Amino acid sequence: MIRKLINIGVVFSLLSLAGCYYDNVEDLYPEVKVTSPEDTVAVTYSGIVQPILQANCYECHDKSNASISGSGIFLEKYNDVKSRALDGSLYGAISWAPFYTRMPFEKAKLPETEISKIKKWIEDGAPEN
Repeated sequence: MIRKLINIGVVFSLLSLAGCYYDNVEDLYPEVKVTSPEDTVAVTYSGIVQPILQANCYECHDKSNASISGSGIFLEKYNDVKSRALDGSLYGAISWAPFYTRMPFEKAKLPETEISKIKKWIEDGAPEN
């Protein structure tokens, strides 16, 4: 009988200790904050967004080509880009969202890092910076 009580006590103790196991990173290392690279980058129009557009969009959407191959959509000037950004059409096109023409037209989709930077700029209110 005593042996049975000791065995039950040992099992209960082991089960109690198992409840103290931490498997949550935030509990183990509270000073470590996991962030994505995009969270730490200040996205500016002139430094990040405009170069992406210049490299991928100006071929069809600059002042000399927009009326011919760019459906009359100009993306060279900040105000033109901002209006497309705030109405959702810029992000819809580059993210290949349903009901938007996929841009760049008949080319590979922009890298997700570039799309996320433009998205962050739009979420920040599309500032002219």
